Amino acid sequence: MKDGITNLWTNPGKMLKLYSFTTCTRATVQDVRVTDDKASFVVFDKRYLLKVEAEKSGSGTLHARLRHREPGEMEMQPRVRQSLTGKISIEFRGKNKNGEKLIYRGTGNHTGIEINGNIATISDE
Repeated sequence: MKDGITNLWTNPGKMLKLYSFTTCTRATVQDVRVTDDKASFVVFDKRYLLKVEAEKSGSGTLHARLRHREPGEMEMQPRVRQSLTGKISIEFRGKNKNGEKLIYRGTGNHTGIEINGNIATISDE
């Protein structure tokens, strides 16, 4: 995984703040690990580092339309497994000349998670 957009909203003291990791901030994504039921990655730029670990549980299978094959025909993706009872853990750190400082660490236990597609093409393993 080379590029993309990752955003983190925080609510310290009831003021929303958006932290963005994009190609414009020269963010880098590393350690991407994806299986049918788990995904994790690290994204960082010169100011911040975000570690994400997500795990599905109790997933259901949906079929989704992908694209037109022939006029009037749709190609269906074999499966889209999603869960609304997943678990996600994040660790968010600020970086400066003295090292890293923990800004936030937390776990959500009722998270919507969808992992699909060709896992071999998105995982670093």
